[in-house]
Order: sequence, then C-alpha cells, then structure tokens
Amino acid sequence: MWEPDLPSDYFVRDHLLSRECVIGADGWASVQASERVGDSFKIEDVGKASFRGRTCRGDLSRFNGLSLVVGNHAQDLLLVGIKLVHGPDRDPPNVSVSGGREELRPGEQRELKFPREAFGTYGFRVGWAHIREVEVSVTVERGNPAPASIRVSMGPLEGLVRQIPTGPRVSRKGLGGLLIKDVPGVTSFFRRPVDDATNSVASGSNKSFGSPYLPGNPGFFVPPPHPYPKERAEQILDGQVMGQRIGYPVDWDANPLGELEWRHFLHRQHFLRELIRESVSTGDAHYIKGLDKIISSWIHANPVPVGSNGGAGPSWETLSAAWRLREWLWVIGIAWPNEFFLQKTKIDMLCSVWEHARSLMDHRGHPNNWIIVESAALVLAGLCFPEFNEASQWIKTGLERLRDEFRRQFFSDGAHFEISPLYHAICVHALLEVKQVAAANETKLPEEFHSPLEKCLEYLAGLSRPDFTWPSLNDSGGVTGDHTVLMRLAGEVFHCPDFNWIGSRGANGVPPTAISRCFPDAGIATMRSDHGQASNFLVFRAGPPGASHIHNDCLSLDVTALGCPMLVDPGITSYAQAP
Repeated sequence: MWEPDLPSDYFVRDHLLSRECVIGADGWASVQASERVGDSFKIEDVGKASFRGRTCRGDLSRFNGLSLVVGNHAQDLLLVGIKLVHGPDRDPPNVSVSGGREELRPGEQRELKFPREAFGTYGFRVGWAHIREVEVSVTVERGNPAPASIRVSMGPLEGLVRQIPTGPRVSRKGLGGLLIKDVPGVTSFFRRPVDDATNSVASGSNKSFGSPYLPGNPGFFVPPPHPYPKERAEQILDGQVMGQRIGYPVDWDANPLGELEWRHFLHRQHFLRELIRESVSTGDAHYIKGLDKIISSWIHANPVPVGSNGGAGPSWETLSAAWRLREWLWVIGIAWPNEFFLQKTKIDMLCSVWEHARSLMDHRGHPNNWIIVESAALVLAGLCFPEFNEASQWIKTGLERLRDEFRRQFFSDGAHFEISPLYHAICVHALLEVKQVAAANETKLPEEFHSPLEKCLEYLAGLSRPDFTWPSLNDSGGVTGDHTVLMRLAGEVFHCPDFNWIGSRGANGVPPTAISRCFPDAGIATMRSDHGQASNFLVFRAGPPGASHIHNDCLSLDVTALGCPMLVDPGITSYAQAP
C-alpha cells in the first residue's frame, strides 16, 4: 500500500536502519545513448527500456529491500520492475522478480521501493546471498500501444536495511479510529477499551455480516482455481498443504517445488475452506482452533508492504490479497461465531481486512481477470464491513472498476476477452459473489450485473460437454474443467432452471433449449445432437487468439462422441519455470 495518512500510534511503520549503494549510476551495462545528469543518467529507448548491472559484492543478504530513484520524462504512464539473477550459474537461472508494476506517472520522479517480501522467486533459491546480476525494466501497461520512445532518468540502486514489525500494522487504537461504529460481537471501542491481553470481549453472532457466507450457499463449494492436490482437513492440520508437507502452523516461506505459482496459492489460502467444511459437518472445535492458529500466524508473519504494491511477492501481490480476503469472508461468516475462534484473532483480522482493502484501493494488478477479482474483493469488504469509515468508498470504487472492466473485458456475446473457460469462470464467480452479497445488503448494482452477466453464464453453459466438463480453450488448466458448482450458484442467483440443470449434473431443473450455439465475437461455435449424457457435441474455435493466457489452439476442435470426450486439447500443465 501507499504510505497511509495515519499517526504512528495507529499504524506501525518500518524503521530504516541503513542504506548503501549497490550499483552506482555508472555501473549499469546495456545503457545506450545515455546522458549523465549528476549522479543519474537519462536514457531514451523504444517500446521497453532495460538496464543490467552487477552489484559491488554480489552478496545482498544484509539487505531486506532495494530502492531506486526513477524519473519519467515520457508522456505515458510507465511501469518499473526489478529482476535479480541468482548465482551460481545454471540454465535457466533462478530469478526473483518484483512484478514490474511500480507505477511512474508522466513527469514524475520519485523513489521506488522494492521490499524483499514483494519479490517472487522462480527456483529454489530465495535468499539474496548470491546475486550475480540485477536488471531494471521500464515499460508501458500490457495491451497499450508502445510509445515512440521511453525516456527515463535513473540514479544508483541502493540496498535498504529495515526493521520490520510483525503484522498487523494497524494497532488496536488505530482500528478504533478506522471504525465509525463497533463490529457486532467483535469490538467494543465505542463502549469500553479492548483488553489485548485477554479474550474478554464477549463473542457474538456477527449479525451485521453479509448473510450469504453460510454453509448452504453453493459458492461455499466452488473448487479452488488451481491444479494442486486438495487435502482433507486432518491432513492440513498435520502439516500437508497442496500436496506438500510444510509443517503446522504453516511455514509461509515454504518453497518445496521451486514454483512461484505454488507459493502464491499457499498465501491465497484456498485450503482454509476444507477446515471450515469439516467444522460444519462435524462440529469439532479442533478445526476452528486450526483456522484460528493458521490465520493468526499468517497475519503475524506477513505485515503489509508499505510504499509498494506487493509486487510479485506471494503474500501481498494484488491478486493474492484479493483471493485471500474472499476466503477470509467464509471464515468470518462461519467460524467467527464459534466460541473457540479467539477474539484477539478476530480483531487482528479486522485490522488486516482494512490493510487488504486499502492495498486494493491503492493498486491494481494486470489488466485482465486480476482487476475483476481484485475489484470484487474491494466491494465485498465494504459490503460486509460497513462499520469501517472507508467502506462506502471501497464499494463505490470497486463497483466503478467492475463496471468499466466488464464493458472492456466481456464481448457482447457474453464471452470474456481471454477466451478461456477457466478465467471466464473466475470472473463471473467474482461478479456473482458481489451480486449475491449486494442483494443481501439491499445495495443497488450497475446494469452489468443483471442481463449482461446472465449472458456471460449462458456462454459458459453453452460450452458444457455432455459429461458436464468443459474444454480447455486457451490456458484453462486441464482437459476436464468442472464449473458445475458455479453454474448451480448462478442458477440460484438468477433463478434459472437450465443453469440449475447443469449445476446439478442433470438432477434438477431443465436442460437448455438451445442445441447449437454461435458466439461470433469470441469466434466459438458449438453443435450437439441433444442434451442427453450420451449425446454428440462439438466445439469449433475460429476466432481471435484472446487478450491474454493464449496458446495456439485457433481453428481447433473439441469433439465428444456418445457422451465421451474423444478429441480434446490437454491444456496447460504449469506456470512454473522449466527445470
């Protein structure tokens, strides 16, 4: 997040202990047509500018942040990022990346901060002990036309030594100042002080919280959007998460596969849902205590970065923050009323909810499905916690972003512009969740949440195979995508019997009436013999490649014969860097 305008007794900041030059202005290689300006240089390049340099010693382990003063002398918003190449030599090398999304407005010159926690690592090396090369990149937003020239000035790269507090950064006093009234059953700031050392504030039912976050909501059963194994609740409490043994409480720095995506999904905390489900089905307090322990350990170990957008770091990358906030809403709705979920953890979560929402207000991720997921989380935070004095602004800003992104990202035929059933489903799920919570709170939504959103679900329904799986057009993860639970949720929200039929795998509702469909904007056509489970079905792809998450499947066919998928695209297998 950006530096908040809060007093020091409300919000705990890093304490800068020292700073030291790592690469001087004259230590950058690959700088052409540069002009020295004092202790910096000015460069003009086309499309994308990058600068590579070697550090004075190569050992940056004494630092936990980097700093760079950059000036934007162009007419376009520029994005700045840092890549660290780890030694010793290997092919491909282990690299750590900041995400390349620190914004620099036209005419702006400022110090950009890159805290170590905002770097994501491809490979197993996570320390900064052996850095053999540093690369700074400056570019425009993906999808925007490249300017005729990128003109920037850049000074030395400095290493920072910071004293970092534990999370949350918002203090108890600060939380009281951020609320306009008490959160029922959690705080009592407007009646009497909270005793931090005890669990003395009586827990309540959290009656004001958005009612859809309950076990009967089909959204509770939507599977996580990742391909990693899903453990049972008992396995999670035994230290196994997403197919890897990482200890309990969770080791949030674990990197057992050397895959950045695995670490991101760890911090997005989709696995918490299994503990909530088990607590609901068994009533065993063991699982509630586990939720409490895992969440409090995460908050303590991962204070929000200040002066940074979270970069590509697994903990506070914008998409990770949004997904985690949405998972916490299920914890809050179902687990908080339980007497074994500690009051101290609830208050820490409230402090962290504010930090999540403020981070999402300050920063946006990639201009695709990320912004939809992030904006939805921002709206949900405001709807579910009207007690925050910024809640109405969260809702207003989030809805404005969702309206604008819906118009930009969805074609008139209902297809999402990435033309991937997986990312289409992720986006419509986020929008459905906002629609459901808004209805419970009697909040008016833009027109896009009504018939246009229903058309998006009709597109997803049209791609459903006879066995209720989905084809893996573009980067959809795998050959047997399953969005039936999402369709069941859509059926309830829109009172649509054909969505219910797909969502229940033909057990309830009525099948769609359309046999063959054409989605001209997406360039997708579907043909089926009927809606029986032994029917024939074909998907033909003849349209544009998609805005992102592209692979070479134009003019491809997906064929199901007598209910059995016969000709399929196997989809992608991993976002990990090749070994």
